[in-house]
Amino acid sequence: MRRCLRSALSIACLAGLAACNNGELPPDYSPKYVRVPVVTPDDPYRTKYILAPEACLHKDPKAPDKLPPGCANNYNLMQMTEQKRDLTQGRKTGPADAKASVDAAQKYYNRNSDPKAPDQPPNTNMSPPASPAR
Repeated sequence: MRRCLRSALSIACLAGLAACNNGELPPDYSPKYVRVPVVTPDDPYRTKYILAPEACLHKDPKAPDKLPPGCANNYNLMQMTEQKRDLTQGRKTGPADAKASVDAAQKYYNRNSDPKAPDQPPNTNMSPPASPAR
């Protein structure tokens, strides 16, 4: 009896989920940016290229009077970038800046060591120093 009830319940849940989808997936949009040729009003023979989100170049067939999905978001992200060139071709990342953190941690852990012993190599054991005996 329980087995039949579970089967019926799971089939009802799956049917409900299938009805919610209606066979439509959320619309895709492109996170890419492209250079678009624009004719300047001052000189019709001169073409200028501007950067535009690819999502803004095509109208949404379901809502032609509105911006396509992702267009406003991509445009706002484009306005926030430091260099517009980064949108089409990224920069190489530099080395990680972990040296300052490691130096600070070593200074903290070595704070009780004897400063008069310069011949001694620095303590690279990242465990806390032993507390002095009382």
